[in-house]
Amino acid sequence: MGLVMKGIVAVLFITVSCAPAGAQFNVDLTIKPTLAITDDPVNFICSHGPVGNLGAVFYTLFRENGEIAAEINVKCMESQVTQTKCIFSDCKHEGTSCNSLVVKDIPARRDTMQSNYYCRVQRVSTDYDQTDGDSPIVRLTVGDKTPPIETFRILNKKTNQEIADKTELEAGTPTNVLCQTQPASPEPAFVVSITGKENRTNQTVGHKIEFEEAVPREPTVVYTCEAFNGFGERRTRTITLLATYKAIASEVTVPSETPIQTESDITICSARNNPSERLSITEIDRALLQEGYPKYSETPGLSTAVVRLSSKAAEIKDAKLEFVCKMGNEVLARASVALVSTNSAMMTAGIVIAAILAFVIIAAGIAYALKRRSAAPKPASDKAGYGRVNQNDAPAAQSRRVLTEAKMEELPSTFV
Repeated sequence: MGLVMKGIVAVLFITVSCAPAGAQFNVDLTIKPTLAITDDPVNFICSHGPVGNLGAVFYTLFRENGEIAAEINVKCMESQVTQTKCIFSDCKHEGTSCNSLVVKDIPARRDTMQSNYYCRVQRVSTDYDQTDGDSPIVRLTVGDKTPPIETFRILNKKTNQEIADKTELEAGTPTNVLCQTQPASPEPAFVVSITGKENRTNQTVGHKIEFEEAVPREPTVVYTCEAFNGFGERRTRTITLLATYKAIASEVTVPSETPIQTESDITICSARNNPSERLSITEIDRALLQEGYPKYSETPGLSTAVVRLSSKAAEIKDAKLEFVCKMGNEVLARASVALVSTNSAMMTAGIVIAAILAFVIIAAGIAYALKRRSAAPKPASDKAGYGRVNQNDAPAAQSRRVLTEAKMEELPSTFV
């Protein structure tokens, strides 16, 4: 019985160790493109490692669920290709050989082709050894080309009328914005930008985006709608509105202080409005200004008043430029601007820089000291425990006192 068992073990060992030498080879599956637009051609290419002396190769293209999509056999010596199965319409396998499987120009269909695929290669050598290999899984996604934007309109909610491109409209007017395409699969995602700022996005709801938005206070308001579902090209449309708005006090800019400079202009008041109207500066000490100032300018969306200081302004200590900034009869701002000498400004900047440098130096010194402290070796405590101050100060003091008293007893009486 013992001899029989030993014989079985030996047979099993021999069987396991005699696998064919060519058992290991790589299989690669390429799908072009992996993101396919409906009806565009798709190619499947399944290649494997060095061929060697093969008698036949059996290719099987699987879906991930195990369904066979294509099955093609090749007799290498005769260069004979036989297709035994293909679920694709108009299945072409020209170019298939013992080196690779080629199934090409298959019209993409979302309902029948979108899936995960892998390829299995069974190789039979001329001496009838068979080896198998599977490729990694590759995803094929099929979708409709992103459809054109069918409707892009802005509705004036006050009048319930559509606003034409390049229309003048009062800022703050409530509007309804709609951007819509034809249905597609997958549905496109929308992004609507207003004057360069991404305002609204929609990733899930149908083939449109719709929202309400007041016209912003900008001279030119550009609405852009972009639709894209990942297939084909992005689709965009643009509508431009020309917003009109009056200047308001909350959007008027006046400096709190300004350096005293006589060689360049200083902006003392600016206001956002469109169309731009001229500002006026009143109740100002003109002795502090050079002749011909204040001066005014208007650009789309902005009105500005500037001054240039006289030499007298530099002579007055703690001088202030007080004035009223108006547009028409409306007072936009009453201002008092401190005039700071250039030397004072430079001194202030120097003090700030010096303070920052001092802080940096102190912080660096503290960090260096902490680093040295943490790196320094700690003293080892002896058996008597004299390294521990709290516990050993009293015994040490007692010892010193006894020693001193003994020495005092040895001194001559004249010293006592």
